[in-house]
Amino acid sequence: MLNKRFLTRRYALAMGVSFLSVCGWVAAATLTIKDDVDTETVSLGSTDFVTLQSYGNGNMTLTVSGFSLSASTGGTTGGGTTTGGGTTTGGGTTTGGGTTTGGGTTTGGGTTTGGGTTTGGGTTTGGGTTTGGGTTGGGTNSDEYCSGVDEDLVECDPAENMDPWIASTGEVPYWVKDRRTKAIPFTSGTSADSNYGYLQITTFERIRDKNSEDIFHIWFSESPNGPPIDGVKCEYYAEQARLNLYWTQQSKYADQVCFLGATSKTLYLNAETRCSPAHFKGGTCDDDNLRKSKASYNFDVSRRTK
Repeated sequence: MLNKRFLTRRYALAMGVSFLSVCGWVAAATLTIKDDVDTETVSLGSTDFVTLQSYGNGNMTLTVSGFSLSASTGGTTGGGTTTGGGTTTGGGTTTGGGTTTGGGTTTGGGTTTGGGTTTGGGTTTGGGTTTGGGTTGGGTNSDEYCSGVDEDLVECDPAENMDPWIASTGEVPYWVKDRRTKAIPFTSGTSADSNYGYLQITTFERIRDKNSEDIFHIWFSESPNGPPIDGVKCEYYAEQARLNLYWTQQSKYADQVCFLGATSKTLYLNAETRCSPAHFKGGTCDDDNLRKSKASYNFDVSRRTK
């Protein structure tokens, strides 16, 4: 049974072959899923989207909104590759001493059962993704992401992060919904990793009136929906989400762009729509009176580093 909200069809996946091929942002259209056995088409609503992000190290991130995906090996046995002392059952790949059962991939000493991916020492059962005992990629510790968040005020998903932070990417869509703040976690680099970088933010939303409406607000913080980082240009209000948000980890540029600090740490990019304290004329506008409208707001972010 395959439908918009829950995709539960079991797929037979050949070793090393991706089961989805999706490009760009889709609105009020369809998503076609093909594998070695069958083809399925899902109707997408106007607020649903699908993106596939590819990194330079070969990793990829598939992001969907408005529905769920699940997949299994569906009977594909054999074809796996084992390097080292690991054991492979099914179509997975094991490198090192880990054990893989099903279609997952294990690197290191972790154990994966089902379609999940484990990096490090963690254990995944089912179709999710577990990031071991705290370290993945370039030193990212995601265990603390979104810790203590108030879900009535903030939407924050540890899996929806901007790691690795030192990277140049294509556009990734995000949504501000339900009068909440969208908080996106990441682990910054160090002063040795880059000179500076910027977020290129775009949208197709209309220009809003800063004197009478809630407008786009974006900022860096050390906690989800927390106060802006101290420094210059770490926070912006805009009548439309079309701007470049520059950052650096070099102290010599701290008086010109947002300084994230010279050492690696957990930070957040936050976005919301709210009244502008400096311009709103429709009544009291402060942190207790944000004047958020019910309307959802879509924006895209691409990242560049120098």
